[in-house]
Amino acid sequence: MLVIVATAAYWALRIVQIPFPPSVTGKGVVFYEAGSGQTLRSLFGEKNFDASRVVLRGIVITGTNASGHEGMALIEIDGKTAQAISVGEMLPPGIRLEKINPEGAVMNYQGKEFSLQQSFDSGSGKSQ
Repeated sequence: MLVIVATAAYWALRIVQIPFPPSVTGKGVVFYEAGSGQTLRSLFGEKNFDASRVVLRGIVITGTNASGHEGMALIEIDGKTAQAISVGEMLPPGIRLEKINPEGAVMNYQGKEFSLQQSFDSGSGKSQ
């Protein structure tokens, strides 16, 4: 009796068997490679940064070392209250103060450097 039940179950499963799709291939799928010219930032939403949003309000040089001047800069972003940051520190949108000099400051955003110059006539900084 057991042999008959096992045989019936075997053939029932063979008849009702649901075919699986053939092995999945890469056809129709887009793969991004390192050499394709696209960066991870462009794939995952790189934000373009408008340097005109940043204004240099002042510079305080406290000393010098082998890498340049030490001190801090007074930076205003989007018209909000200016913040004093030291060389090497970062502001909330991801802007890092790289270096300062008596005429201006160099900032870095996502690997791109931009310069801010102090403007003494209008009270606002200009970016280059």
